Amino acid sequence: MKTLTGILTILITFTIYSCQTTKNKTTNDKNRMKFIVSKIQNEIDGQTVFLKDDKGRNYTTIISIPNGNYIDLKVGNRISLIAKEIIGSAPAQIISEDIKVLNKIEYEKTEEKVFWVNSRKTKGNGMWGQPMECLQIQKDKRLNKNGEWETLCDEIEYFHYLEGMYYQVKVLKKWLKNHENLMDRTPYDLELIIVLSKEKDPTYINPIKTKITTNKNTYKVGESIELSMEIKNTGKKSYTFLPWGTPIENTFTDDCLKITYNNKTINYSGIIVKRVPPTEKDYVTLKTGETAKGKVNLFEGYKLTEKGLYTIQFKETYKGIPNSNNIKIEIK
Repeated sequence: MKTLTGILTILITFTIYSCQTTKNKTTNDKNRMKFIVSKIQNEIDGQTVFLKDDKGRNYTTIISIPNGNYIDLKVGNRISLIAKEIIGSAPAQIISEDIKVLNKIEYEKTEEKVFWVNSRKTKGNGMWGQPMECLQIQKDKRLNKNGEWETLCDEIEYFHYLEGMYYQVKVLKKWLKNHENLMDRTPYDLELIIVLSKEKDPTYINPIKTKITTNKNTYKVGESIELSMEIKNTGKKSYTFLPWGTPIENTFTDDCLKITYNNKTINYSGIIVKRVPPTEKDYVTLKTGETAKGKVNLFEGYKLTEKGLYTIQFKETYKGIPNSNNIKIEIK
């Protein structure tokens, strides 16, 4: 009797577990969605992946190791994922898990290309006709700033472009297998090999103005130094930036200032914050004429312990925020 009871218990437990497993699988399958990867944007600790569904609707999802959903993706990949949550719109952000690649991208041939990149972008259309800002390129051996420029709306993987700079780049053009039959993406990928040269465009006026000030010019040794920073958009279009690691956060979370004393650089001594990839709410958007402001105590990030004259500047970062003005303070 004990043996029979034990067998029945095992069967009942197995049946309940099987039902629960089937139910969970069904729930997950209902939340599984399919997309094409249209763009990949590298972030601090991961990537923002831009997606398009079969009805042409746009989405984004953030993948990273801390999020537990990182996977190696390429533009043009067809993927499926489980949507734990969908937030906002234009485009909606998907909190994703269990991402699977449905098609592996294979290349049939590659070729190296060298061209110039203009200091300014131009308006163009993406793969699906969506308006976007595109690079301008020139294939001449020598840069002809007043010559003809071609529009390039394709992403160059690993190329970090800053407006106001001319670049000469060598890229790898990778042709996909059966590219003649592709209808939903470009037939090739571009990957940066090396930036051969770059130079500033002396005629370029950056519409984003970065300014720093201190509450006074002279301080005593050990006295608190309040540094203010503002970023103003003087351009004709909105400007979006990530304030992480800048005084706009009202605290130091990374090295962001160039401070010199007696021709020597003062090293950063503050905290460095490691974060998961940013979401839409972490960015700041400034419309024309708007300003973002922040304040920090200089001693929280840098040790100014010697008497004398110090030069301070906010240094341009990969976030695209331009250099600030130079200011001088004296410690007596």
